[in-house]
Amino acid sequence: MPDFLRLGEELKDFEPYSGSKWKKAISLCADITKAIALFAGQWPHSSYAVPGGVTSQPDIHQIYSAMQIVCNVKEFFLEDMVGMSEEEYKKLRESGLWEKIEGDCGIFIELGKKISSCKL
Repeated sequence: MPDFLRLGEELKDFEPYSGSKWKKAISLCADITKAIALFAGQWPHSSYAVPGGVTSQPDIHQIYSAMQIVCNVKEFFLEDMVGMSEEEYKKLRESGLWEKIEGDCGIFIELGKKISSCKL
């Protein structure tokens, strides 16, 4: 989204380093990397993970931490990225009516439409 900032003042929340949406997404990305590291070693060098297993023996606290991160990612996706409940999103996905997506993805789709209609 930072690439679209020049298209409107309403996009200031996506501003790198200062925008609230940018900060939230970056923080979540860091958490995802932590969850991967719990089971597969430090990212991006987790490719040595054992097929069919993990490279470590996580304890219950690490497993709980990873589950909490997954829940946070799901919540972020539903609330921020598509702006709807899980049930609504599943119905939308099954129907193929992507133009009805809301949230940040909806903003991105609208910006794409706006740019594609511009004459260069």
